[in-house]
Amino acid sequence: MKHNNVFICGWVRELPKVVKNDATGEYVFAMGRIVTLRGLRKFGVRTSRIKYDEPLIYTQNPEMCKEIASWSIGDIVEVKGALTTKDINKVTTCPECKHKNAQPGNAAYVTPIHCYVRESKGYDKDEAYEALRRLCEISNNVTLIGVVCREPELYRKNKVKITSYQLAVRRKYRIAEDALETKTDFPWVKSFGGIGENDALVLRKGSYLFLDGWIQTRKFPRETVCECCGHPYKWNDWSLEVVPYASEYVRNCRTREELQAEEKARIEKSYKELFADEEPPQTGSIENIEEIEKELDEYNSFEEHDQDALRKLSSFEDLDSY
Repeated sequence: MKHNNVFICGWVRELPKVVKNDATGEYVFAMGRIVTLRGLRKFGVRTSRIKYDEPLIYTQNPEMCKEIASWSIGDIVEVKGALTTKDINKVTTCPECKHKNAQPGNAAYVTPIHCYVRESKGYDKDEAYEALRRLCEISNNVTLIGVVCREPELYRKNKVKITSYQLAVRRKYRIAEDALETKTDFPWVKSFGGIGENDALVLRKGSYLFLDGWIQTRKFPRETVCECCGHPYKWNDWSLEVVPYASEYVRNCRTREELQAEEKARIEKSYKELFADEEPPQTGSIENIEEIEKELDEYNSFEEHDQDALRKLSSFEDLDSY
C-alpha cells in the first residue's frame, strides 16, 4: 500500500533559505516554513480555537528550489508533496565559544512536487490570517496509508485522552536526492479524544490504516552542553506530528471477537485475584464491547468496507518489511 499526500496553503512570514553552488550557480537546496491554518473539522475533541502550524518545506530539486527562491514575504503559496522523515544531526552554535555542536535527531518535513504563488500581495500578519481563514479547508491537509510500527500508547494530558503511535508509510515516488534503498518514511501520529480511544483499542503493531488529517508542528526548548567549553545553552527545536480527523482501519486490527476475549480474560483475572476460591461470573454480553462493535462495524473489518473503499484500497501494494 502506497499513499502519502500533503497539500498545504500558507503565508510566507520569513524568506526561505536558498543555497546555490558558488562555482556552478546550481541550486543545492531550499528550505523554509509557511504558516498554515488547520481546518475547522472535529478531530476527536471539541475546540473553537484557531490553530496555526508551520510545516517545514525542504527540497534539493532544482525546479522546486527555483520556485521557492521566487517567494516574497507576505505571499500566500500552495505546496503539494509528501511527508518525509530523516535521521539527521541537529547542529547548534555555542553562544560562548561559537563551537558548533551536533546532536542526533529526526527531521520531518514536506518534500514538494509542486509549488505555486497563489497570492502575491505583501500581506501583513492580520491580512494573511484573514486570507487563511478563507482557505482553512485547504490550508493544511495530509492523507496517509501506512502500517503501525510501534505499539500505540494511550495517555491523558489536560483531561484529554491522546494516543501516540508511529507509522511506516511507503513512498509513491522516489526522492532523487535520497539513497536508492530509502523507500519508507516514519511519521508520528497523535489522535485525540474519541478517535484516540478507538485507535488505542483497535490498533496494534502491524495494523494497516488510512488516515485523513493535518500537520501539527510545535516549537519546544532543548538544552545542550558545549563539547568544547562545557557551557550549557538552550535552543529551540521543532516537532511534527499528524493529527487525524478520521482513521479508517484497513487490515490486521483487533476484531470485536478479540476485544471481547481480552475483556473477558481481564474480568476473570480480576475476579480470581479478589475471590480466589469462587467461580467467576458469566460475563455474557459486555456493554462497552457493544459500543465498540458499532465503531468496528464501520471501520475495522476489511471485508465489510463499502465497495467504493474496497476499489480504492485494492490497488495499493502491501508494504515491504519495515
